[in-house]
Amino acid sequence: MGLANHTVLIAKSGTELPIDDSAAPIRCAKGEIVGCVLVFRDITRRRRLEKENAEHLAAARFLASIVESSGDAIISKSLDGIIQSWNSAAERLFGHTVEQAVGRHISFIIPADRIQEEEQIVSRIRAGERVDHFDTVRLRSDGQAIHVSLTISPIKDEAGQVVGISKMVRDITDRKQIEERIYALLAELKDADCRKDEFLATLAHELRGPLAPLCNLLEVMKGARGNGNLLQQACTTMERQLGQMVRLVEDLLDVSRITRSKLELRKQSVELASVLHQAVETCRHLAESSHHELSLTLPPDPIYLQGDPVRLAQIFSNLLNNACKFSSREAVSGSAPIDREAMCWFP
Repeated sequence: MGLANHTVLIAKSGTELPIDDSAAPIRCAKGEIVGCVLVFRDITRRRRLEKENAEHLAAARFLASIVESSGDAIISKSLDGIIQSWNSAAERLFGHTVEQAVGRHISFIIPADRIQEEEQIVSRIRAGERVDHFDTVRLRSDGQAIHVSLTISPIKDEAGQVVGISKMVRDITDRKQIEERIYALLAELKDADCRKDEFLATLAHELRGPLAPLCNLLEVMKGARGNGNLLQQACTTMERQLGQMVRLVEDLLDVSRITRSKLELRKQSVELASVLHQAVETCRHLAESSHHELSLTLPPDPIYLQGDPVRLAQIFSNLLNNACKFSSREAVSGSAPIDREAMCWFP
C-alpha cells in the first residue's frame, strides 16, 4: 500500500528530501503478519521538474493572457505563412474569427499589389532579423483597406533556429489621415505663399505706374509760374493718379485677396477716352526718356464701357510701357523696319 502521509524525509544533514513511499507486510511461516517493509524513493529531481513545468505553464498562461488582452493584433505563423495563432484584437481589426483565420495562409489579408512585401519580410526573418514599425496596408474581411504598422520578430527553438514568425499589427489609419491632412495643409500654405509673392510682385509693378506721371507733374507745377490752366490740368491729373495709387494700396492691404490671389473688379460706366488719357499719362515719361513720340487719336464720339477704370488703365499702361521698352528708336523714326509686334493700336 502507498503511504501518502510520508512525503518528506529528513536526512542526517537536516535536508528535507521529497519521497514516494510504500509498505508491504512481513509474514512468518504460519502466514501471520509480524512486521512490514517500508520502501522510500527519492523524487527530488522529479519534484524539481514538476515545479519547473508548473512555473513554465503559469508563465505561458500569463503570456497568453497578455496576448489575448492586448489592444494590438498579435499573430503567429509558420515560415511558410500558415497562421497558427490569432488573438481577439486581430479579430476586431480584420473581422475574421480565430476559426476562420488559423490554418489559412496569411496572404488572405494582404492586398495583391503588396504580396512582394511579405516575401521580403519573411526573407529577413529567416536571417534572424527583426522588422520594426513597417507601415503598410492590409485588408479587412469586408475588403476595406486599412493602414497598419507591423512589428515582426522571429520565433526560435531551443537550438536557436528560426521556426516561426510573430507579428504585431497596429491600426494607424487615423494617424495616416492626420498626416495626409497635414501634407495637404502644407501644400495649401506653400501655394498660398506663392500666390502672395505673385500678388505682391504684381502690385509693386503696378504701383510704379502712377509714380512717374506724379513726379513729372511736380516738375511741371514748379515751372508753371502762375499759369492757372496748366496748374489746373496738373492738379486734375495728380488727383487721378493718386486715386489710382490709393486703390492699389487698398488691394495691397486686403490680406484675404492676397491669399486668394484675386483682385476685386469695381465695375462702373467709364468713358474709354478717360482711361486712355490716364494710360498715356502713366507712360509718357518712359516714352520721352526713350525718345519715342507718343500720340493719341480718339474717335469723335465718346465710347462708354462697363468695367473697372483702374484695371483698364493698368492694362493699357502695361501695353504702352512694353511698346516703349521694346521698340527701338530707329523703328519708330522710320529709319528701320517697324516692329509691328511692339506697336499698340486702339480701335
